[in-house]
Amino acid sequence: MNIPLNGRIAIVDDKYKEVKPLMDIFSKNRIPFNYYTGLRKADLPADANENPITLLFLDLNIIETQHNAKTVISTLHPILKSICPNKSKPYFIVIWSKKINDFADQLDKHFKSNPDLKNKQPVKTIRLNKTDFFSYEGGNYLFEEDKYPLLQTTLQNELENISLMKNLLNN
Repeated sequence: MNIPLNGRIAIVDDKYKEVKPLMDIFSKNRIPFNYYTGLRKADLPADANENPITLLFLDLNIIETQHNAKTVISTLHPILKSICPNKSKPYFIVIWSKKINDFADQLDKHFKSNPDLKNKQPVKTIRLNKTDFFSYEGGNYLFEEDKYPLLQTTLQNELENISLMKNLLNN
């Protein structure tokens, strides 16, 4: 799978400095995306189905001081409700976090059990650790240029067995 070139990528991360390297590498490769901090509901799309996403890069811990699953999931709920399209429009969530295993299982359960999100479940959730793709130098995060092919390959490997999605994303 190539990263979609049709503007159907959303990135949600409250820490601009942490997500800027990803946005910079997408910009450099002319890959359009929408960025949301997730901190204000008014900044989120009014209708997720108007321009449905294909990939959602999601930082799980929108507010870093939240450390229990219930609080983290309740913070993510309105964000996901606003951004994730209905099930008829398939998409993937890429957990893009420094702690990829914290809260990811609870998020999967929340999609399955919550009536607001049950029809918005992703086709697949992919877990990627931010630190595998960027470094921290002098107070700034930097996307390591040679890691972009790794990002593409990792996504491709994760989606290899989903032929419908490969066709959709390559168009």
